[in-house]
Amino acid sequence: MKNCPFCGGNEIGPCWNTRQDGKEITMMFCNSCGATGPVVIYKTSDDENRSAKAWNKRHNLM
Repeated sequence: MKNCPFCGGNEIGPCWNTRQDGKEITMMFCNSCGATGPVVIYKTSDDENRSAKAWNKRHNLM
């Protein structure tokens, strides 16, 4: 997993939540600064992998 593009932190992991419409979502979460994203509607474990791949595609903003 690539470091956080906002703070450079390396403690990145998956996070799950529920939208107001009841759909479950998954995203990556930085334990250093709290940055989250990209959000994927969670249906299968492959969706968690899609979030991780999308996180790694982000451009480094630092």
